[in-house]
Amino acid sequence: MESYENSFNKLDDIAYLKSYRSYLKDRSGIYSVVIETNGKQYIASAKDLYLRLVEHIAGKKSNKALQLAIEKYGLNNFTFLILEYISKDSPVNNKLLTELETEYIAKFDFYNLYNFKEFLLACWDINIRMQPY
Repeated sequence: MESYENSFNKLDDIAYLKSYRSYLKDRSGIYSVVIETNGKQYIASAKDLYLRLVEHIAGKKSNKALQLAIEKYGLNNFTFLILEYISKDSPVNNKLLTELETEYIAKFDFYNLYNFKEFLLACWDINIRMQPY
């Protein structure tokens, strides 16, 4: 797999995972969880990237298809990749994150994603998933 400046691997190693905390904690952005064997990925957004990473690893509040892939291929075959950070000076809200997430999802072949929906809608600052057309 191609190496990225903002990629975090060895997700099955607790020491590595703890070392990511200082870099990702309280940082917002768009991320991808990529399986190294076939490039399939899950794209999403988070207000706290470290908390979201830990939730995925623990299987809490996580995408079901992604969790099944982690069980099948093993956590050691996945990379947590930051696609875009939101500036700490910018106000972060669900609407902004959802719009950016939708833009990133649109850049990839939807059938190579673990995402359930192609389009997301932020309404009243709450994420609501919509069916595509």
